[in-house]
Amino acid sequence: MKNDIYKTVQVLEKNKETSLLINVLDTRKTVEKLNNSLISIDNILKAPTCRKPQYGGLFHQNNNDYKALITQFSRKIEGEHATHNIELQRQEFHLNKQASRTKLIETIIDKRNKNKIRIKSEQEQSRLSDMLSVTGQRSIFK
Repeated sequence: MKNDIYKTVQVLEKNKETSLLINVLDTRKTVEKLNNSLISIDNILKAPTCRKPQYGGLFHQNNNDYKALITQFSRKIEGEHATHNIELQRQEFHLNKQASRTKLIETIIDKRNKNKIRIKSEQEQSRLSDMLSVTGQRSIFK
């Protein structure tokens, strides 16, 4: 019965670790998307064709509204990026903590199982020794 409890705890801890890993991966994807958006916006703002009116640029003197709009949008994305980055760090911390806990539980269960095997083999050897002493033989192979 106790062994079932240990196995159940092991499975539950492993499931928690898997769930945290999935959350970390999702958050990493979100951070990467936001980072790519920021890079794209930065490229738009720095592009020479956006600045020169002869190329139909967005940001010539008469049309700074687009630049203001894109800059405002960029600030919102930067804020989201920072928030998701902090969340990613928090989730990675919890994932590492959970992985350590799972590893500890696996180590405890392995130690218990090895101890059980050792005790069982000692009992078997004692039983064989008792049988040999009763029969008066020196070895079971005679």
